[in-house]
Amino acid sequence: MIRYFSYTVIFIVLAVSICFGQEIKIVHSDKLESFNNGEIVKLIGSVHLEHGKRELFSQFAQWNRRTGIISFRGNVEILDTAYTIESDFLLYRRADKTAQAKGSIKFLNLDSTLFVYGENGFYDGENNFVRLVEKPHLLKIDTAGSKLELKSKILLHFTDYKRSVAIDSVSVTLFPADTANPKIHIYCDSLEFHQDSNFVQAFGDVKIVKESLTVLAPRAIMWRDDDKILLVDGVSVKNPDWRMFADTLWVHLKSDKISNVLATGNPHGIWHDPADSFHLADDSRFSADTMKFTFGDKGIELVELVRQAKIEYSPAPTDTSVIDKHIASGDSIAAIMTGHSIDSVEIHGGVVGTSYQIKNGKRDSLLYRGDEMALTSQKRVHILANSWIKYGDMQLTAGKIDFDGETKVLVAKPIYYSADSIVGKPFLKDKNDSLHSDELEYNVDTKIGILSYGHTAADKGFFTGQKIAKTKGDTFYIQNATFTTCDRKPPHYHFFTPELKLIPKDKAIVRPVTMFVGRLPVFWLPFFVFSVKTRRHSGLLTFDIGKFQRGERFIRNLGYYWAPSQYFDLYGALDIDENNGIYVKGQFRYALRYYLSGRFYGSYKLTSKRDWETGLSKSKRWEIQANHQETLGEKAKFSGTLSLVSDADYLLQTHENPQERMQRSLRSYASFSQGFSWGSFSASADRTDDLDNNTTTLYLPKISVRKYSGSIFGDGDNWYNKFYYSAGSNFVGYSRTDSTDSTERHYGDKTDCSLNFSHSIGDYLTLSPSLSASGVIEDKGVDGKKFPAMFSYSLSAGASTDLYGNIPLGLFGIKFFHHIISPSVSFGYSPKISGGENFY
Repeated sequence: MIRYFSYTVIFIVLAVSICFGQEIKIVHSDKLESFNNGEIVKLIGSVHLEHGKRELFSQFAQWNRRTGIISFRGNVEILDTAYTIESDFLLYRRADKTAQAKGSIKFLNLDSTLFVYGENGFYDGENNFVRLVEKPHLLKIDTAGSKLELKSKILLHFTDYKRSVAIDSVSVTLFPADTANPKIHIYCDSLEFHQDSNFVQAFGDVKIVKESLTVLAPRAIMWRDDDKILLVDGVSVKNPDWRMFADTLWVHLKSDKISNVLATGNPHGIWHDPADSFHLADDSRFSADTMKFTFGDKGIELVELVRQAKIEYSPAPTDTSVIDKHIASGDSIAAIMTGHSIDSVEIHGGVVGTSYQIKNGKRDSLLYRGDEMALTSQKRVHILANSWIKYGDMQLTAGKIDFDGETKVLVAKPIYYSADSIVGKPFLKDKNDSLHSDELEYNVDTKIGILSYGHTAADKGFFTGQKIAKTKGDTFYIQNATFTTCDRKPPHYHFFTPELKLIPKDKAIVRPVTMFVGRLPVFWLPFFVFSVKTRRHSGLLTFDIGKFQRGERFIRNLGYYWAPSQYFDLYGALDIDENNGIYVKGQFRYALRYYLSGRFYGSYKLTSKRDWETGLSKSKRWEIQANHQETLGEKAKFSGTLSLVSDADYLLQTHENPQERMQRSLRSYASFSQGFSWGSFSASADRTDDLDNNTTTLYLPKISVRKYSGSIFGDGDNWYNKFYYSAGSNFVGYSRTDSTDSTERHYGDKTDCSLNFSHSIGDYLTLSPSLSASGVIEDKGVDGKKFPAMFSYSLSAGASTDLYGNIPLGLFGIKFFHHIISPSVSFGYSPKISGGENFY
């Protein structure tokens, strides 16, 4: 566009400069007149002048030889070897080499492909500068048939620099050769063109329009030879269905059509599926560090979001009662377009997303993660590598996962890199139930699925199978199934059955069943029912069998749990170990809510060992544990616990719980407490056995009486009603028996009381003096003297006040800052006490 405008300006300048820069030859004129002694020369009728290789025609010409001004009017025409210039009037000043043309100025080249029109033109021959004003208009017709039309208020050209400028209300229209194709309109405040480099810049509110597509930017740069356009300083692209914003936009052309567009600098956009004419779905949104748009014959074919890519995709609903939305992010995202709609979306690297579906007002959500992912307009989700999805309480991990949003069926499979390299076998978890499998097909709505060679974990064991079918209601049917409570791989023992029905948290029904220890079959039953209930119920305990071929010859926890009532239960179990003998344990528990609860646990271990020198030796060892809590009345409570063992190492050698095995002290106690309106009373006995040092510490009795704080002179508003007192006494009997059965006993009592007073003087000052005293007496001191006693007291006094104030601010809508200062001062006195080292 600018190229052709520059040609026009150059031709105008050349015509004027050549005609008047050299001697002028009069070829023809119907009439010639001279005035003022030849100072003024007039040429009238068919004027024809030659100036070098150029010819000038007009109906009238007048030359003022004193001023050096020559004027032409009436069908003025300049013929050059490459162009023709026509105008109504032309005025030339020979002294400063300037010319002025007016009235229907027309420029055209000899092949009639470039036309420039205007009503006022100015030429400065000294500075090689041309200006056209008053409706300048340029029209360029290409040989292929396409046209370019330029309009502005001012056209400038600098011939030495081959630089052209269009100023004020610049508009350009591009007409394609095929009239069926749409026109392109370009608007800006000013435009600059460099002929040598074929470089164009547009400034100020640049606007490019093609049908419904509009591009806006403060500045645009074009390299016509390289078919590149750069828009900078904040670009926006709009059409009825989508909008895109970026700091910078690169446009690459091919065959006069957009090939691709690259957006950088915080690019982001909004898109709405045109198929959603009622706007039932939300707008789709996208953002990234960089965006690339690839165009085809029918518009955008591919959208690529690179680095920190995020998309919120809301496809047009096919059912007005169902609305879908997908929110996903990753390292990069590619959206494949079909027409004006998104056909599919691919996400690469660190995929994290959520798919929502709102159906009849109910909202479902599907959460997913993976290395790669694809979304399709058919509501399908495909996740590849480290795949994870969550739907309600169900979670699934696998090498790859395919989910159909219409049928709600998902298919999970591992990734087979080679025959020996398989990654990501499906693992399904639904609440407390879990499944392992080679392949899985599952309907998340009906919760019916089929698994190939599955592995499910119940709360009380592990189930595997060659094929597992999951039906509605969380029931599993397993073919060629195994069951074990052993968590080792391979398990020490397992049960095998060709048919198994598993009802999670209830039972497993098998027929027939064979028990294996290692790979050795032990026994066979025609059918059997395993309990896998998680709630409290009666039944056989889950036992454990060692690997006999490895020397682990034991059966543990062989017993029964009985729960006949909600108020109590009990169990008994037996361990048989070739190395450790027979171990019997049992427990009884009871509870009546709000009243009492407790338990009794006991165990007995019989060990027989044969030694070649000493012969057969037997040992009988035991443990007793008990506790009880009971509410005896509104304010009375009783609690107690009992812990006894036969020897110091019994817990270490019989318990599996690390915390119980490390327990090296046993505590037994009984406590009674009673509350009254005036105070409280408590009595207790407490015994602690140190298993490492073989010592026993006993507190018997421990009696405490406390008087709550109360007014000395009764309740009232007088100052003397503010005197309060409290008191208490603790009597303790203490004994300690060491490993030599030597016992040391002591008795003692500690009594304390306090007196407090608080009084306010006016509204500003509060005084609070207090007095505390305590006394201690024992049966015998460290020095051997009987009934040593010690008395102590302390005095304190304090004064405090509150100061209120407002600081005017008037900032951020805050009028005042309200503050309170509470200064206080206190004094305390407590005399030094001696003789404390004589007390235990």
